[in-house]
Amino acid sequence: DCDGNLIPDDCDLEEPERDCNDNNILDVCETSTSDCNNDDLPDSCQEQTSSIYWTSRISGVFRSDLDGQNVRPVISASVLESVGVAIDPIAGKIYWADRQLDLIRRANLDGSNVEPIAATPAMGALALALNPSTDKLYWTYSFGDRIEESNLSGEGRRSLVTGLVNAAALAVNPSNGQVYWSEGVNNPYRLRRANADGSDVQTVVADLGGYASSLELDTN
Repeated sequence: DCDGNLIPDDCDLEEPERDCNDNNILDVCETSTSDCNNDDLPDSCQEQTSSIYWTSRISGVFRSDLDGQNVRPVISASVLESVGVAIDPIAGKIYWADRQLDLIRRANLDGSNVEPIAATPAMGALALALNPSTDKLYWTYSFGDRIEESNLSGEGRRSLVTGLVNAAALAVNPSNGQVYWSEGVNNPYRLRRANADGSDVQTVVADLGGYASSLELDTN
């Protein structure tokens, strides 16, 4: 803060992205001077950056800029068997499955404030998906027979769809709340979906041509 205005110099922008009071300082930066993870970005400004997040089963949770620069750990390497990752951009949270501790956990996007969300059976959760607009988190299990859901805080946990066969990849349509997943053993592997309340289970694609390890929806 070289100019003594109690604003981090990184935030003293001539052309701010969001400056509702026209003081040439990002609104989100006006009360923060901390940089706890030493990435030269004030902690309160983390949500202003665009990043890629991923999990490594043997190393933890990582992120980088969209161009692959500035790779850095979010969660320490002591966290093993981390799989699945989901971002809540509204609240600035990252969710992942810790298969060593059999927990779904979340943290701030900078890795601070780690907290458990839901305990899972042995072998743990496999895939995560969330819908911030409805405050819902969804997950599947390894060799799972169901999809579970809870509020983003972990409260209100319940089984959404049961009687499945090896449900794996998972995605949610934020516009209508429908949940999609891959399912099957050997061939055929299917793509299925259900309404936000678990009703009206349908097969969308009868044969995926092989095991589907991930799903993503383009609703534009």
